[in-house]
Amino acid sequence: MTELDSGVRVRQMGDADLERVLGLRSIVRWSADPRAFGLLRGVRDARWAVAEAPDGDLAGMVGAVPLGDIGILCHLAVHDGYRGIGLGALLSSWAVAYLRSRGAKTVRL
Repeated sequence: MTELDSGVRVRQMGDADLERVLGLRSIVRWSADPRAFGLLRGVRDARWAVAEAPDGDLAGMVGAVPLGDIGILCHLAVHDGYRGIGLGALLSSWAVAYLRSRGAKTVRL
């Protein structure tokens, strides 16, 4: 499943989403070093997904970094206005499915 009943859908992040993703980072009050996001984006086969509401708002995001038998699920964020509808689970499922498709036997946070 890549869409919730609310119409929020998950899709792979593109370069055009980067500014909104950085905005989401500040909205959800991430304490992680922002350089980590840039560093991980450079890892081969790393992918990010965004959750987009029907009106175009960015509702959430997640990262998936495959490292051989291990996959890293990272940068999971859900905008306050979209919490409690299963979006975090949907984003996590997207990341795990991607990591498994790249050979990860273990997924770590």
